[in-house]
Amino acid sequence: MRYLGKKRVILYDLSTESGKFYVNGLVLHNTDSLFISGDKDKVLEFLEKVNKELPGKIQLDLEDFYVRGIFVKKRGEQKGAKKKYALLSEQGYIKLRGFEAVRTDWAPIVKEVQTKLLEILLKEGNIEKARQYIKEIIRKLRNREIPWEKLLITETIRKPLEKYKVEAPHVAAAKKYKRLGYKVMPGFRVRYLVVGSTGRVSDRIKIDKEVRGNEYDPEYYIEKQLLPAVEQILESVGIKDTFTGKKLTDFFK
Repeated sequence: MRYLGKKRVILYDLSTESGKFYVNGLVLHNTDSLFISGDKDKVLEFLEKVNKELPGKIQLDLEDFYVRGIFVKKRGEQKGAKKKYALLSEQGYIKLRGFEAVRTDWAPIVKEVQTKLLEILLKEGNIEKARQYIKEIIRKLRNREIPWEKLLITETIRKPLEKYKVEAPHVAAAKKYKRLGYKVMPGFRVRYLVVGSTGRVSDRIKIDKEVRGNEYDPEYYIEKQLLPAVEQILESVGIKDTFTGKKLTDFFK
């Protein structure tokens, strides 16, 4: 970390493996956080030393100590992504960044399963239990044992319906609400279920007002919702390596 004289310009390097630019021999990093693995006392000593060198009121803050963490890998890369991780604090709190569990456009079952999966891995450190948990969820989906309410997808209409050039599933759902007399405008939230097994997804949706039981398409929810939310987590803890040459979808059949 470098402080350059009177202009109060701070150039810093908190990581040396990626995301850096070289300017006149100095290193700038494109993030504002630093993860350190080591003894608590040494971390606190490092923090104190850095803060003594920083000018004015600028301080490097300690967020927390974490006992276990998962940095999810980007596709095709060996390192974990900087902006997609889950950390377990000493108090048992799980901090999420970049996961579907903190998004609003996924079915409740996806958020529920992803959160539970992370709890098993972080709090228990049990990879085999995590594997079996996902396998059981897939079995329940295929047998339609999971209530349809947990599979409703919620999305928000961002512009007038006539402005949409492509009839995506949430647009098709909005048109159904409109036919039922709802005032659909930007900001309106739709809730729909994907049913059937063939044809365009937009032609296979039912809004919550139309659903009459567990008539959802299991494979859609497995392939398009569940696995995309968990496969990178599983790969990050080595589960894919156990089944070389097979996709997770093959394993869970």
